[in-house]
This record gives sequence, C-alpha cells and structure tokens, in this order.
Amino acid sequence: DVSSPLFAVLLVCLMPASIPYAIVAATTATAILVGKHLFGGSQSYPFHPTALGYVIAVVSWPSQMLTFPAPFTRLALTNTVT
Repeated sequence: DVSSPLFAVLLVCLMPASIPYAIVAATTATAILVGKHLFGGSQSYPFHPTALGYVIAVVSWPSQMLTFPAPFTRLALTNTVT
C-alpha cells in the first residue's frame, strides 16, 4: 500500500518552506493514523487524510502555517546559530 507515503508527500507540498520538522511529523502522523487507519484504511475514509492533516496543522499552528517566507530568502535547514 503506497497511499500513506503519497499522503505524506501531498501534505508536505501544501506546507510553507519555513515550517519546523516537528509540525510536519505531527501532522503527517495524525493524517495517517487518524485520517486513514481510524476509519478502516484504504477507500473507507469520509474525507481525504491529507486534508485532515492540513486542517489540523492550520488550527494547531496558524502563525507558522499561514506565514510564507519571502521569495529568494535563504532558509536554514536546522536551528543552528551562526
């Protein structure tokens, strides 16, 4: 079943580039565990798990999810201080 990795990729593509990795992991896990497996797995969920993960991320972390970096901004991959 390749739907779970596909849902994760779709969810990551919807998020801004500056989002912390912890939010990505939490919303992906929620989308897969709650959105897909809680409702019985493939083809039996009432709404798309990617949509559920995105809504949970926007409701839980609105400032990080709704703020996008300016174009051509250099983003750090980790939280290191230079």
